[in-house]
Amino acid sequence: MGKLAKLFNSPVMMLVYGFLLWLTTFLVSVALGPVKDYSGQLFDSLMPVAIALLTVWFLYLYFKGVPPGFARAGLVAGVVWLVLNILLDQLLFAWGPMRMSFADYMYDIGFTYFMIPPITAGAGYLMDWARKLPR
Repeated sequence: MGKLAKLFNSPVMMLVYGFLLWLTTFLVSVALGPVKDYSGQLFDSLMPVAIALLTVWFLYLYFKGVPPGFARAGLVAGVVWLVLNILLDQLLFAWGPMRMSFADYMYDIGFTYFMIPPITAGAGYLMDWARKLPR
């Protein structure tokens, strides 16, 4: 296996996809800024949908380089992505331009990220289950 192939099958890619999940979620929130100004409730409804869709997309990309055992890989990726999203957000919300306390951040934004591990672990479980079905 070449060095590039090993990189794409490594935990490094889990971190890369976790970062891309955070970045694209952030970019979607910026793009939806006018919606938030118009209706905070609509914005608060759209962001979890965006997070769910982006999580599924990056999980799909990640699973392409993961050997069977998707349930475990999905759970690990989901927990890593949850933690990574909260830590990266802290750069903006704890010290950056959009300051808020950690408690306010978790109440307003942070707990939404807790949807990531059930999505990734559930998808992994379904992948493992589907592999066992007769063809």
